[in-house]
Amino acid sequence: MTEQKDEPGRIEALLPWYANGTLLAEEAAEVEAALAADPLLRAHLARIEDERIAAIESAEALPLPSSRMADRLFAEMAGSASSPRRPLLLRLFGRLGEQIASLSPPQLGYATVAAALVLLVVGGALGGLVARHEVTGGYQTASGEAAVNPAGAFLLIAFQPTATAAQIEQIVASVGGSIVEGPRAGGLFRLRIGEATMSAADRKAANDKLAAAKDIVKLVIAAP
Repeated sequence: MTEQKDEPGRIEALLPWYANGTLLAEEAAEVEAALAADPLLRAHLARIEDERIAAIESAEALPLPSSRMADRLFAEMAGSASSPRRPLLLRLFGRLGEQIASLSPPQLGYATVAAALVLLVVGGALGGLVARHEVTGGYQTASGEAAVNPAGAFLLIAFQPTATAAQIEQIVASVGGSIVEGPRAGGLFRLRIGEATMSAADRKAANDKLAAAKDIVKLVIAAP
């Protein structure tokens, strides 16, 4: 434990999570003790807070994805229907996907389903992105019951408008994540990446992995 606490840069790695109030009590106390003794560390924290606020404000100023994204996502979902894997419509939109699928017999045609997806996407593109929840063993939409104030470690994430549904599903799954809230202004989603006890190093690793996928992820920052 002593070696971990003495590790160079460990306190700096904890600062983004301290800034948004998501550290464990022991880690927060460790950071506060270091801040009290180090003015340079306090200046670093101030910069992190300023950058975080600026990033959120910048994201909130961005428009939501256009309705054309709905047509593209629909085409991907329709193309996955014959796949032996769970259809993308259901994997991304869960129960809501099942409801939309029920609106698509031949007599309703493409236009009806596309219109339904436009409502979903304009209201928030990929707002129904889902991931497996170990507690329930099932799927939930971002606005589902299990998404209300869940405990855990979180990031705020916005996706590139050119990212495909499959790419988004893959990158979210690569960090064991699930979207539990959103979209907020600017297309920001709240992404759960682990339990509340998740270490700062693991949180940073997830953040860095998502940030590196620049063709899929527009912005990712620590979330309260």
